Amino acid sequence: MIGRNLWALMVAALLLAALAGGIWFSNRPAPTESTEPVPSGAGPGPTQPRALAPVGLEIGSDEGPGPFELTIGERLSLLAAVELEDGSVRYDAPISWSSSDPQIARVDSQGLLSGMGIGQVRLTAELSPLITEVTVRVGE
Repeated sequence: MIGRNLWALMVAALLLAALAGGIWFSNRPAPTESTEPVPSGAGPGPTQPRALAPVGLEIGSDEGPGPFELTIGERLSLLAAVELEDGSVRYDAPISWSSSDPQIARVDSQGLLSGMGIGQVRLTAELSPLITEVTVRVGE
């Protein structure tokens, strides 16, 4: 009699745990919680998190924010701070850099700024749909 009662108690405990979400009775993986819809054509299964959209873009360097002043031949590593919609900031986003006059100041794809000739340019950083500019002055 004790064996049968113990068995019934174990079954009841397992059922209560299953109802509470603590045990998964299946040979399939347990479902994951998500508030995002399944992408079209993805079929059943867990969803992928949605990428956060950029909402802010600023140009800076180890020396601080722009505007920047260089001499001919001097180099400066630039950073682009990208603010995402959740308020977090990334420094590794794929930025498109450009200079209004590469004869005065040139910038490469990694954000390395080089003073080439005397003058002033507008340096542009772009991460679609965001664009920001900063002034760069190059002197002797």
